[in-house]
Amino acid sequence: MFRRLLTFCLIVFFSVSVFASEKECFGEKITSKKIIKVANLKPSKDKIVVAEGVIEAVCQSAGCWVVLRDGNKIVFVKAKDEGFAMPKNAAGATARAMGTVKEEEFSEAVLKHFEEDGLKLTDEVKKTKKMLYMDALGVEILPAKGMKLESTKGYSCPHQSEKSEAEKKHEKKEH
Repeated sequence: MFRRLLTFCLIVFFSVSVFASEKECFGEKITSKKIIKVANLKPSKDKIVVAEGVIEAVCQSAGCWVVLRDGNKIVFVKAKDEGFAMPKNAAGATARAMGTVKEEEFSEAVLKHFEEDGLKLTDEVKKTKKMLYMDALGVEILPAKGMKLESTKGYSCPHQSEKSEAEKKHEKKEH
């Protein structure tokens, strides 16, 4: 009995070690243990939260955004201040993103860009042009089995001029 228990403990230990070493981190390290599935995510105002889902689409220009999906709910995750990039081949991987969440309205052109990069917009997003938006401080990606994430070295974000309507309004208020 002791031998079986010891064998089980060793298997669990090595499995956890391998799992932990496979994830790749971009931006700030995620320290919170409280994880919210994208399906349960709501605007967080100024509170930093950690959301988990599967990467459905990635910015193919520079890796500056991803969209996480859980069931029929999606959240657009953008690297805060374009401070880091994520691998362009990360679609299909599970990810956790840390940041603040709000509801954002996107222009037709931006939504078209998302679709060109592989995002399947929900009927609700197509109708309202709104979806959850996370200003991410950090993202952890756990690649699917057999997936090797590409390097993000040399990425630069061309979207700095593509501001949403809410970002433009916010900037006007500040000036």
